[in-house]
Amino acid sequence: EGESISLIIKQTNGEEFVLEELEIAYTIEEVKDIIGVRIDKPAEFIKLVHKGRILKDELKVSSYNISHKDTVIMVVKKPATQEQPKFQPNPAPIRAPTQNTPSRPQLPSMSAGGFGLLNQLGYGGGGGDTQLRNQFSQMMQNPMIRQMMQQMLSNPETLDQLIQSNPMLSQMLEQHPH
Repeated sequence: EGESISLIIKQTNGEEFVLEELEIAYTIEEVKDIIGVRIDKPAEFIKLVHKGRILKDELKVSSYNISHKDTVIMVVKKPATQEQPKFQPNPAPIRAPTQNTPSRPQLPSMSAGGFGLLNQLGYGGGGGDTQLRNQFSQMMQNPMIRQMMQQMLSNPETLDQLIQSNPMLSQMLEQHPH
């Protein structure tokens, strides 16, 4: 029997629970299976984050610098629905990339406090957007959020998953492929 630890799993709603006697030889996928049974959600909808890093399914708990009684953030994504979003802003065109990735659109940078992303999604300009822009600006001041956004936007697999799971982004890319 290998070494085991306890982990505090913190949900996005603030609730926590403890996984006791978790083998450090388990893969993250096995940990997600255990959590999935406990919360009655499929493991494929669970993402685990430790110290700002998204934990990869194929790696073992021992691969990460996770200590006994550390807190791991659990994010449960909702299954994609076939419904179209009720609100569809008029998006600005997405520019074609200039690097060696011809099929991948150039996504907005995180410069200017992330407003490039808001503008790209059609939330730029008007005075009615002030509250949304202020909330987004405050969120982007958090270094952990900023780092996670940078990592997410620089990972091609995550971008593909984000685009596929969001009907609005998929529609934008179909309408403006370059």
